[in-house]
Amino acid sequence: MAPRKKPAAKAANRKPVKRPTKAEMKKIAQSLAPKKRTAYAIFVKENRPRIRDEMFPEAGKTNQKQNRQLFSAVGKAWGDLSKAAKDVYMQRSKQEVEARRKAIKDMVDIVPETKQQCAEPVGRIGDYELVSHGHERLPGHSADCYLVQHRVMRTRARAVFYNCQDEFQREIACLKCLYKAFEEESEDVDFKENEELFHRLLYATMDREQEPNRCIVTDFFPPLGSIGVDSDKWLLRDVAYQMARSVSTLHRLSLLHLDLRPQAWYYDGNARCVKLANFRLCRQEDDTTDITCPPYLLPYGAPELHAPLSEIRTRLGQQGEAWAFGVSLVELASGRCMFSTLQDIFAFRKAKNAARGNEAMRVLHAGVQKTFLHFLCQDGARLSVVEFAQEPAFAQSFVNLSVLND
Repeated sequence: MAPRKKPAAKAANRKPVKRPTKAEMKKIAQSLAPKKRTAYAIFVKENRPRIRDEMFPEAGKTNQKQNRQLFSAVGKAWGDLSKAAKDVYMQRSKQEVEARRKAIKDMVDIVPETKQQCAEPVGRIGDYELVSHGHERLPGHSADCYLVQHRVMRTRARAVFYNCQDEFQREIACLKCLYKAFEEESEDVDFKENEELFHRLLYATMDREQEPNRCIVTDFFPPLGSIGVDSDKWLLRDVAYQMARSVSTLHRLSLLHLDLRPQAWYYDGNARCVKLANFRLCRQEDDTTDITCPPYLLPYGAPELHAPLSEIRTRLGQQGEAWAFGVSLVELASGRCMFSTLQDIFAFRKAKNAARGNEAMRVLHAGVQKTFLHFLCQDGARLSVVEFAQEPAFAQSFVNLSVLND
């Protein structure tokens, strides 16, 4: 009997992996490219929650009859818009169409057989190649963020490597909780729409051999703070409302983020949508007794949370989240850091006119200051992020008023 071939010899005779054809690339590109919407679809997306709250303020999940009434009211609101207002939505629709066309073209034009004009990979995570060790974006925690690219599509993504097993497990647990909730509440249109406000998980290593033991890969978007929110009051309005919706989604599930700051959000320019990420500290509200490190970076921690760890554990809640959310909004609106030291935080709390004494607050319009101060008052009296998200008039004040002082 002839001896059996060795596995190594068999592996050597395997055919190379087949590269996708241009037609296959086009199908893949169409599935990955940002969606395009009509002007009316954009209007419905942005105004349906507000109109729903005005029509049924006490209602939870709307029934079939209420949905019919709601869509009728949305259609009437669209019909009542002036031509100039509709033109704004038309222009945004054209921009989305062009962005989708360009994204598809850029991906299809890549010929996989040719050598790509990109950095040589220095490591691999699943189908993603690590192309640079110079994109650390997450200071302050046991995790580093790097740029990766898909080995075939050459699309960019964001890979986060965790040094701490607990932070990795909490990130995965939070994402699982979110995905499960969106799946179970798929018939709740208002809740389901919030799914786009979170980073999409593309890949995760779970103790696989020959791969990093703790790594997740998500979509790659620029940090929210890098897009110039402070120079566009319309963008600030939309961003603030979306930020609030993302955090209130966590709070609806009894989750605390515990690391809210401008760097926790990213921005998808094609979809004009923020993406909340960085859930390494996220946990259930009733699961704070075993916390081993202070939550929030110093500038974003509420005054009552600058205390011994044993006391912090009993003080964590949505009021602390509201403070961090408020500081984040002030920094995005003003383009300035609000607090640098612990003394700054306590001086702000004790000041009779806190807004006047703080550089970041001082450059903002008095009406905008008033909105932000709802988040930055005494513990127990703060406006919750959920309340802010449920009342679009708060975010609308950024448009009705000039954000920056003259």
